[in-house]
Amino acid sequence: MKRGFLIGEIIDDISEIQRDLENRSSLGIYDLNKYIEDFFREFFNKLYGFNLTNLNAIRSNEPGIDLGDKSKGIAYQITSTKTLQKIKGTLSKITDEQTKTYSTIYIFIAGKKQNSYSLKESDNLKDMVIMDFVNLVALHEYSRISTSKVRIELEIPTKNGEYATSIKKLFEAIPSPKIGSGKKISDFWNKQGHGDQITNSEFIDNIAYCSNELACLPRITRDFLSTVIDRIMQTDGISDSGDFSILTSTLERLSKGYDFQGDFHILQERNMCFYDEPEYTGGPSYFKFSIPFKNDTLSFALIDYYKHIDIPLQKPLVTLDFSDV
Repeated sequence: MKRGFLIGEIIDDISEIQRDLENRSSLGIYDLNKYIEDFFREFFNKLYGFNLTNLNAIRSNEPGIDLGDKSKGIAYQITSTKTLQKIKGTLSKITDEQTKTYSTIYIFIAGKKQNSYSLKESDNLKDMVIMDFVNLVALHEYSRISTSKVRIELEIPTKNGEYATSIKKLFEAIPSPKIGSGKKISDFWNKQGHGDQITNSEFIDNIAYCSNELACLPRITRDFLSTVIDRIMQTDGISDSGDFSILTSTLERLSKGYDFQGDFHILQERNMCFYDEPEYTGGPSYFKFSIPFKNDTLSFALIDYYKHIDIPLQKPLVTLDFSDV
């Protein structure tokens, strides 16, 4: 990477922070939290080889200055304010004790500067041009990683208290099941002559319960459940108790290294999977899976019906689309 490229990206990072501060200032929000002060503390330390500390971390709201390096007599006030009046107000807070400790005090204006304030200003761009290349790479890496964190801190919430960057947006949305009338599946099942007739409403009640239970699972876990059940149906079929049993060793080899333990624990918690211990030492163990119906008979009905209409189980069990019933 060339020096100009690195400097350009660092400037872009600082410009993004500057724009965010301008947006906050336009709304009358001028406060800068400790995280932002710490960002510039480390930024200047890497740029100039200082050993700045956050004075507000030692003494809350240190008057006049935020960052200081006693050994070099350097201090900084970090502000988003750009008006001459407010800058003079900041300067007036600097104490005699501070001026004795810090011979050079900079005011770093993260927003755009209005004009000269008759104080010492550092030329960050010029200093980056002449700094050691290895140190410039380190500064670039720090800026690249830390800028996004700072910008999150500067986000302005909506009137509902929501932020542009939210953990909520990273979470998988809870799906909304689609359920048909139940007539098609009940007509199909009752024509098979399986004994007790099952009404449309009973099917709908069970499918609604099933879909709500499945909706509590992560999509990848629903996919795992559906895939395992589909594979079992192709080989061993459903048991008389309405569950789907597979040898532990078989599942481990079929999954080709997929770590299904997390899915197993989730399904076990929702009573959709059970581990059947070996009956004797060294004997085989089994996983037993089930579709969450109130009436186990409906597991037979659902499997047979979707096989009859030639639609994969992924549609109802993963996407929770039971509209075909």
